[in-house]
Amino acid sequence: MGQRESQNICGTSANKATDNNEELKLMEHYLPEEILVHILSYVDAGTLVKLRFVCHWWKHLIDNEVWRLKVSRENYKSLNSVDPKWKLPWFVYYWICVKDPFGKNFVKNHCGQDQLISWNMLSDGGHKWIVEDPPEGTDNVPHSEEFDNLSSCFATSFESCSKEQTIDLLSEGMNSKMMDEFRPIIEVSEWFAGRFDCGSIYEMECKLLNKKRELVTDFMFREMVPQWEGGMWHQVSHKFQEYGRGVRFIKFFHHGKDTQFWAGHYGSKMSGACIKLMIPAPYSKSSVSTEDESVSEDSLL
Repeated sequence: MGQRESQNICGTSANKATDNNEELKLMEHYLPEEILVHILSYVDAGTLVKLRFVCHWWKHLIDNEVWRLKVSRENYKSLNSVDPKWKLPWFVYYWICVKDPFGKNFVKNHCGQDQLISWNMLSDGGHKWIVEDPPEGTDNVPHSEEFDNLSSCFATSFESCSKEQTIDLLSEGMNSKMMDEFRPIIEVSEWFAGRFDCGSIYEMECKLLNKKRELVTDFMFREMVPQWEGGMWHQVSHKFQEYGRGVRFIKFFHHGKDTQFWAGHYGSKMSGACIKLMIPAPYSKSSVSTEDESVSEDSLL
């Protein structure tokens, strides 16, 4: 779009016809601001990024009104936990339109529904990892969204059983600007249980890593379930907030075994592992750079 065409679209240098009716001049005609916002909200996300550079007033309208109206018409999973009154940075709305990355579980095969696929096996001791459906020696798995209506779980044996899974955030729909400037909340959780008749040990660890896979920060949990006190499911959860710049990978690890060395699968059980990114509230403008005049669609991708 050339400079002369941009000037024609914007109208006067003030970009408003009057202070009373807040109309915009479009191709020599005055157009109410509400109508322009409505029209622009139907423009695709990639084109809308480019239209931010038409003039300062269009940028103001698009960033403050158009994006929110645009996403309000769609059923984006990312917005399930967002208060409509919240004002998010424009590039977050853009990324929701393009990838819808928030609120989804990044852990694959989280309940053992696909046996041991997607997991990197670190130790497979005793009588090895197995998948139970339904769990044996414990209650059924809870009715919770982490299970996606599944009833299966992983079960461990009398020697160390451990495995891990690494989440590549860029491959899963995030980008460096979102992770370094917006810094979404990273929620990690899993359910675990011990059998009613045998003691067990359960461990979970989650590490946030940079692009070199070096540690940024981590969370560790360990629980020993005494004999005769198992059978119930418990959830361990943690939220990473204000974790600093550079996070690109999340490594999830869990481990279990029984404490009495019984043949079979009397060790801890785990299911419903979940790692998801959530939009933080309240949003602080100071944590996000305002130097976005040169941001293009390509740089966001």
